[in-house]
Amino acid sequence: MCDGCDAFVRERGGAIRAAAVLQTQSYRLSREEFDDLVYSAILRVIERKQTDPQIVQRPNRYFHRIVENLSIDNYREARHTVPLEYDGSQETSSHVEIARRFVQWDAADRAERLVDVNRVLSLCGSLEEREAILSVYHEETAKEFAERRGLSVEAAKKRRQRAVTILSKKLEGGF
Repeated sequence: MCDGCDAFVRERGGAIRAAAVLQTQSYRLSREEFDDLVYSAILRVIERKQTDPQIVQRPNRYFHRIVENLSIDNYREARHTVPLEYDGSQETSSHVEIARRFVQWDAADRAERLVDVNRVLSLCGSLEEREAILSVYHEETAKEFAERRGLSVEAAKKRRQRAVTILSKKLEGGF
């Protein structure tokens, strides 16, 4: 295994998962498709890390773009399962194992969280509110959110804060 891959996935896997959640809402993906999307994105990032070690410094928006592109590719292929090709090397197989562990851990934990997250997201009045709430939940910076949405940083901060305030008022009545 190359240096830092496991730590990188633990640290930045949340950003990849958040991007996959947004794509799940856009393309109505099943749980299996969601897991495949996260798995493929992690593998793509790790493979890219071998040639570009500076990828670990990229903003979350970069990972959102990777997931978005993978979603579009999957959608265009009319939902056919396309097996990923591996070169069979020891390093690649360890990367596959890292991605597999992350998805399995996430799947076990997600079943419990999914019910609550769906309840919270159902209280959001629009897709923009959902994106703002997910941005806060996944600790995306205001700058990254602003870049992704094409806003100024101040507007992004206000939009996220407004979404949190609206949601908290809705939740005051009970969850």
